[in-house]
Amino acid sequence: AVGGGTWVRPRVAPPAVALHLPPTRRGVLVIGDGAVNVRRYVAAAGMAGWPVVSEPSGGGRYGDHAVSAYHFLLGTAEFADEHVPDVVVTLGRPGVSRPLLSWLKRVEEHIVVAPDLSRWPDPTRSATQVAQAVEIPVAAGDDAWLHAWRRADLAVRAALDEVLDASGLSEPRVARDLVDLMPNGALLFCGSSMPIRDLDQAMRPRRGLRVLANR
Repeated sequence: AVGGGTWVRPRVAPPAVALHLPPTRRGVLVIGDGAVNVRRYVAAAGMAGWPVVSEPSGGGRYGDHAVSAYHFLLGTAEFADEHVPDVVVTLGRPGVSRPLLSWLKRVEEHIVVAPDLSRWPDPTRSATQVAQAVEIPVAAGDDAWLHAWRRADLAVRAALDEVLDASGLSEPRVARDLVDLMPNGALLFCGSSMPIRDLDQAMRPRRGLRVLANR
């Protein structure tokens, strides 16, 4: 007791119950603003052969599985039609890219990870399940699904960088080059509306940078 008052028993939250997914190579990890446990899920997606689509403030745009040009890929009808996954696992609240949000509405199995099951971020109202945690298993098979995403991403990335380099000073180019020049351990705060969209569309994958955004 404190000051003669009554004893207070702290509430201990029960451990999160993980949802175990069936093995599949045709999955995608989507990471939006406010995501938690990002490194764990990025590592699991890497082991499972899934591409990772992360907004800058999601904290998951790094590594070989990161698809940085997803906004342009999913805005292309042919690519979006041919790359509908078996399952999408979403962390945080995606909301920067309209093509991504439209694509999420087409996914048959969309699992939203939310530590608090009383509220969860689902801006597209497309979640089929909500879980406090998800276990992404390693599935047998080749990496054709991942390679298709990576090849398309590299092609669009190269074309985008060529356009930005040739167009002189522009907001997307400033966003791209600023991220490239910032040192490891740096913090970048990005404004709402077009600045965060410029960053989302132009930022190349990298480690060691934390991005916060005024949404």
